[in-house]
Amino acid sequence: MASTHHRRSKNTRSHPLTGRRSSNDDQQHRLRGGNRTSHGGEEMMMNFEDIINSAKNRERKRMVMPCIDLYRSSISAPEDQGYSDEKSILKTVMTAAEAGLIEPILIGEERRIKEKLVSLEILEEKTEIIGEKEEIKAVNRAIQMIHDGDADLLMRGMTKTRGFLSAISDKDGLMKNNFLSYVSLFELKDRLMLLTDTYINDFPDLSRKIAIAENSIELAETFGIKKTKIAALSSIEYVNPAIPSTVDAAVLSKMSERGQIDAVVEGPLDIDAASSKIAAKRKGIDAAVPEEANVFLFPDIESAYAFYQFLIFLFGAEMTGTLMGTRSPVILNVGIGTPKSMVLEIALGVLRC
Repeated sequence: MASTHHRRSKNTRSHPLTGRRSSNDDQQHRLRGGNRTSHGGEEMMMNFEDIINSAKNRERKRMVMPCIDLYRSSISAPEDQGYSDEKSILKTVMTAAEAGLIEPILIGEERRIKEKLVSLEILEEKTEIIGEKEEIKAVNRAIQMIHDGDADLLMRGMTKTRGFLSAISDKDGLMKNNFLSYVSLFELKDRLMLLTDTYINDFPDLSRKIAIAENSIELAETFGIKKTKIAALSSIEYVNPAIPSTVDAAVLSKMSERGQIDAVVEGPLDIDAASSKIAAKRKGIDAAVPEEANVFLFPDIESAYAFYQFLIFLFGAEMTGTLMGTRSPVILNVGIGTPKSMVLEIALGVLRC
């Protein structure tokens, strides 16, 4: 952050997303909620470091990855520009292996895989290689290994996302309840923040939003959160029949109130009311979720993915995420991110095994 010559008030504090300081009351109280331990005295995971350390304390898991180099490229992506080629992905997978998280199993052309391992100065005996030249056969074989108990989690690698998700969703795939959703994570100063659905469902109806909420609750429980607080977002904080997302949010909130959803859901909320108790009360909302939400449930992928990208590209936030709704963890390795975010995604998979 650029230095300033202005003397700061004792009441100023850094905004949790931008790092900028403000003396405004809303900024002083914004996004400050969350307990450091969950109910029952169990420690909650508060940040990415907690996720990595918790995963390291688990038994090392066998991770299988189709290793088909679609682009035949020898050019590696810069380390600070994501992981857009197979060599970069292989390097990061081996980093996860060296950290004690996984034992990698690679399915693809043996000669090409061995060549890449040599180029990365990775000993061949550190990984298992299974020969397969065709992409779809490699994906199906990886899925079958999960079914047979020969692997614990599956990673997409460089296979085409549409074909990979189609194989996952097939009747012989890995879907648990016929519904997939994606949850992105970033760190606040005092807790992990979950955003959903940032990748899979474009314009979910109410029934899909219920499933998206339930998937986020399942992930929150992995972090030791006993009663998830969900902000059901919309463009405004009151019900307007002309804006369907406000009606959906209100229904989700009522379902939570009646125990149909095992979480505290409040909505509709705009971002302002969701992130500040003061702003919420000014708008007539006196509830537990504002400023203390664990999950931002977005109305559609346009708002969710735009918010996700803003955090990365404008605010430099470190993000990771995970695919929910599968019987075994699936590492989707979405193309926006860094090697660190991919290691975190693998660690999330280990925790969910």
